Amino acid sequence: MIEDSEGMRIRNLVSETYFPAGRNIAWWDGTDDLGRDIDAAKHGLYSIPARFVEPGEYTARGIWRKDVKAFYEFSVYA
Repeated sequence: MIEDSEGMRIRNLVSETYFPAGRNIAWWDGTDDLGRDIDAAKHGLYSIPARFVEPGEYTARGIWRKDVKAFYEFSVYA
């Protein structure tokens, strides 16, 4: 993710993508995630108008979590 100098999230670069431990590269085109057309499904035209962010200092940061192991439990009397 890209954050501005105040810690506000500007853009999510990748989602559900595996990266090996160590240094990795993710490209950013300098735009934010805002300005999506909420009626796109109604008219079938999917366009994401991007806005360039203001010049400044930005931080790229990764978030990870352990695998989620889902299981189903039920009562014997259910």
